[in-house]
Amino acid sequence: MSVREAVCARFNNSYPLLHNVTRPVYSLSKDLLTSLPQYKAGFEPKGNLRVVAINSRPEFSTYMCHATVFSAAVNNIPLEIYGAAPYYSNMMKGKDGKIDRMLSVICAMDPEDVVLMVDAYDVIFQRTFEEMEYLYRHKWQSPNFVISTESNCYPVSPEHCNDEFIPKSPPSGVKYINSGVVLGKVDVWIQLLDDALAAYRNGTKDDQFILTDIVFKNYKTRGYFLDHDSELSASPHPPAPSFGKVVVGERNYFVSATTKTVPIIVHLNGGSSRDLIKPRDMWYFNDSKLTSKGKELIKNYEISVDGVNVKVGDVCVT
Repeated sequence: MSVREAVCARFNNSYPLLHNVTRPVYSLSKDLLTSLPQYKAGFEPKGNLRVVAINSRPEFSTYMCHATVFSAAVNNIPLEIYGAAPYYSNMMKGKDGKIDRMLSVICAMDPEDVVLMVDAYDVIFQRTFEEMEYLYRHKWQSPNFVISTESNCYPVSPEHCNDEFIPKSPPSGVKYINSGVVLGKVDVWIQLLDDALAAYRNGTKDDQFILTDIVFKNYKTRGYFLDHDSELSASPHPPAPSFGKVVVGERNYFVSATTKTVPIIVHLNGGSSRDLIKPRDMWYFNDSKLTSKGKELIKNYEISVDGVNVKVGDVCVT
């Protein structure tokens, strides 16, 4: 029996496995791929990269809509959100039940899937799904597991914040773990979540502490890859320098002042981050309202919510 089968069977003793984790209808445009200069000849997308968020509340908050959902829509991100359906009613709410929900979703996926798990409430996608897939498959050559990083070591602990004990990073890189944006193959996800669930039940309650501990103890043997250059995700949380901004055509992008990269995702973790960058700063907003172009792109865009495809305009005020 594989690790995947053993972990998911054990989990199934507590919760019946979810069976409605359906892939949203999505196809990459070959015309778009060949028109973008960063896509080199010969790159063929595989189509099994999935973007998932966990939300235990039946309603979507205004902030979640403005940040995560709207930015997914304008960048053609095939967003899947799970966690509020009746199936999950026996699981705890909020962070207490997040690991259970994540494991139930991952166990129901195809073993060949690659899953990007993002915080549901406070990420901004600022580049397209095609660029995300190109970064993972072509530039990074499909690593087993990718963990985002930040400049702030949180929660503070000697074994996680001391350079003597943590993986080496480039001089201009970002070195501390950020649990809000994580990308990996299903089997590696299941192994990590099983470890995380054990740590949680043993009394460790902070998800970022748990992830950091697992990664630092196993990064050499499990093929973990840390996004030190903030290509997938960056956080403006202090002590990181304030992000810059560039404008290309009608779109604006935030630039990490630490790594000088334009990340696929900006993760606004912590209150101070949300003071520095706001969803309404993006190109599809005019002050606090969507532009006519933004509304056109967003309102009828479909995302998957607990296995059902819905239009963004039906779950968020546009």
